Amino acid sequence: MPNKRAAERALRKTKKNTAINAKIKATISILKSHIRKTVLAGDIAKANELLVLLQKKVDKATKKGLFTSKSGARVKSRLWSILKVK
Repeated sequence: MPNKRAAERALRKTKKNTAINAKIKATISILKSHIRKTVLAGDIAKANELLVLLQKKVDKATKKGLFTSKSGARVKSRLWSILKVK
């Protein structure tokens, strides 16, 4: 438990930001699974739309610091390669 008022505020801020970051990561994870399912189903146009949306979310998360730049690039690259194979 924090001893100072500033530490209490920092703890509240950390909890809030942790919840926001978890939601963003969950959204990215859900999008990744949707893309894989649509590619397996053969709906390339829908997968392409989802991939563009995922790319935007990953770029924003990378800019915010949730992912390193290489991790974000790796996520995008792997999903684009799945789309290219099909």
